[in-house]
Amino acid sequence: MRDDLAERLRREGFEVSCEYGLSEFTVDLAVRHRDSERWECAVLLDSRRWADMPTVADREMTPGLLGGMMRWGSVERVWLPEWHAHPDEVVQKITTAVRSAAAVLAARDREFENARRIAEERLVADREREAARLAAEAAAEAEEPEEIESVEWAEADDIAVEQYIDEHREHEPVDTEAGAAQPPASQPGSTPESPVRSAAVAEPAPTPRPAPVRGPEHVRQVGFTRVADEVLGTKEDLVAPVSPEVRARIDTRLRKVVAAEAPMTPDELARRVGTCFDVRRVSSKMREVLLADLPAQWLHTTHGEEFVWPDGVQPENLDTFRTERALTDLPLEEIVNVMIDSDLARFDSDEERYRHVLDRFGMKRLTAGVQERLAQAWTLARSR
Repeated sequence: MRDDLAERLRREGFEVSCEYGLSEFTVDLAVRHRDSERWECAVLLDSRRWADMPTVADREMTPGLLGGMMRWGSVERVWLPEWHAHPDEVVQKITTAVRSAAAVLAARDREFENARRIAEERLVADREREAARLAAEAAAEAEEPEEIESVEWAEADDIAVEQYIDEHREHEPVDTEAGAAQPPASQPGSTPESPVRSAAVAEPAPTPRPAPVRGPEHVRQVGFTRVADEVLGTKEDLVAPVSPEVRARIDTRLRKVVAAEAPMTPDELARRVGTCFDVRRVSSKMREVLLADLPAQWLHTTHGEEFVWPDGVQPENLDTFRTERALTDLPLEEIVNVMIDSDLARFDSDEERYRHVLDRFGMKRLTAGVQERLAQAWTLARSR
């Protein structure tokens, strides 16, 4: 009976395995579609092994365990008299069960994936909140010492200047007729001395203020509007081969995001498109799928960085900037335009310049990474 039924199911186009399982209990027939990665339907027969089970509970509760605990899509029982009397109906019954099992397993997968996604989003949100809390504490601790240090140095400078004036006043002759102090005359052959500060607060000679060739009138600030997320499909739609219809949806989304938000990194663009297909983490392979049809002329690599640029816009001709976006997400050319618009040459030190740029982006902390990026942009700005 088992072998005859297995052969009939194979002729129907299914893959069949006999005595499937590794424990003492095995399934008489395991059936699935030939393109399926897992078994879908368990078929139990009233065989000698079934009859030798010690209790009624063992014989009658087994089908429920297969469907509930062992997660089979469907479970069918076939009795020997039924097989002999109506073999075609038995085959049809199992065929229907296998097809319905595929739908049951797919729905179960979606439920599991949805639960996994919700748990992952909650975990990410918890981590982001914790990171924000730690960053806020670190910023509070870092900013206060910097302010105290600057006050101490300012007071030290004032004291040094007062000491310098007092010391020189003691040695200056007084012209009683004019009633004004005159500086001592230089001795022949001597070199005039330049005033110096105390060694404790001596500063290097100030560097000349560089001025960019382009002025604020050559650049302009524009607003930034993020394109709203939309539902374009599921992750299953992105499994190769991707249909032409899905490709068209991806292309429309790419063009819409690039037109409104570029210049931007390819990774950010892939994330903005992947979100519309419920992709939370974009792997390198997924990025290739999402950006497969990205026009090559939109990609530009400058200063060792690759960015996606709007159609018709060249990095060297960019004359706009946006401060609503994170500074670290912008290409150097856009940061340069912020610097030109700020007329940074009026500041005496690079730190003043960098902090002014940070303030325009609503940022407070001048980290080592941000400072390095601003230094690159300032070098580029001075060459223009």
